[in-house]
Amino acid sequence: MSLSFEDGEILDLARELASFSGESLVAAIRTALEEKLGRERLLRGADRNFASRLERLAEAQEAELV
Repeated sequence: MSLSFEDGEILDLARELASFSGESLVAAIRTALEEKLGRERLLRGADRNFASRLERLAEAQEAELV
């Protein structure tokens, strides 16, 4: 499978990252995507947990008012 970049800046960024990290271009892109995906998963998981906690808190407060 090949990947084509129509935006030259994307390739420039990937090359710069690979240069800094000492990785191949493919490895640098893979690592960047894995790290970004990991952060997004953590954020979304935290959001779900936070929303659940808020719901439980609201239910508890509602029960106290009744």
